[in-house]
Amino acid sequence: MPSDTPRPDFDRPQATKIVCRVFEGFANRLNGIASALSTGRPVSIQWAINDHCPASFEDCFRPLDGVEVANESALAYPHSVSPQKLCWFYPKNVDELPYGRFRSRMMASYDYLLSRIAVTDWACPAAPALGCHYRHYLAKPDSFSRYCGWIRCAVSQLSPATVHVASDSADHKSQLLALLADLQVPTTHNDAPLLDHDLDRSRANVLGVCRDILSLAECRLGIITNTCRSTVSDPAQARGALAYATSLEDSPHRSELRDDLFEPRPVEHLLQFHPQT
Repeated sequence: MPSDTPRPDFDRPQATKIVCRVFEGFANRLNGIASALSTGRPVSIQWAINDHCPASFEDCFRPLDGVEVANESALAYPHSVSPQKLCWFYPKNVDELPYGRFRSRMMASYDYLLSRIAVTDWACPAAPALGCHYRHYLAKPDSFSRYCGWIRCAVSQLSPATVHVASDSADHKSQLLALLADLQVPTTHNDAPLLDHDLDRSRANVLGVCRDILSLAECRLGIITNTCRSTVSDPAQARGALAYATSLEDSPHRSELRDDLFEPRPVEHLLQFHPQT
C-alpha cells in the first residue's frame, strides 16, 4: 500500500484558508488539490460526487493531514481561481509564487497525494518500465494506428523490461496488450470496468484510475500518451515518470487555461526516430 509520506510543511506567507472545489474526473481533482496544498495554507475541500467521479473522497484518499473535506452531490461548481477559492483542473499557481518554488511545491504535493491514495493493490511494472496511456473518450485524440506506431518505436529504442498499459477503452486496451504480446514485451495492467462513453463511470472505474495513476508513476522510462489534454499522467512526474504526448494539437488551448509548467513533452523528445506515416 502507499507509504505514509508526511504532508509537506511549506512556509505560509498568509494563513487564510483556501477552499478547493473539485467536480471533474479524479485526475483533474488531484491537480486541483495539489495546487491548493502547494499554497501551504489551510485547505478545505468540497468534493462533488457526480457522473465525472461517482465516488466519495474517502473512497479515493486516506485522510489528508489538516485538510477538511465535505462530500456533496453537485454536478459542477463555478470556475474560480483566487487566494480564497480554487476550482481548477490543471496545475495552478494561485499565489503566483516564483516558478522554481511553485514547481518544487507541486512535486512535493503530488508525491504526498500519491502516498494517500486509498487503494492497497495495483500493478507494479518491473523496471525499467514504460507507460502506455491511451485516452479514447476525449476530444481530438491522436489516431490509434499512429499511436501504435509510436509504441513500436518506443519498444525498439528503449527496450523496456515492462510496459504498463492503461486506457479508458476496453477495446483499445486489449489491442495494445495484443500488440505488445506480438512484440514479446512483458506487460502489466489493472483490471477495472472501462467506458462506453466519457461519462460511463462507476466507483470501480474510478478506483481503477487510482491504480493506473500509481502504476504509471513507476514508469520512469516515460509515459507515452496520445493527447496532451489528459491529466492522468500529471502526478507521475513527482516520482520521475515524465509524460510524452504523440499529439499536441490542443496544447495552446491547455496552456491558456493554466500555468504552463507541466505540459506533456512532444514524443519526439523521447524517441530518436519516428514511425512510418
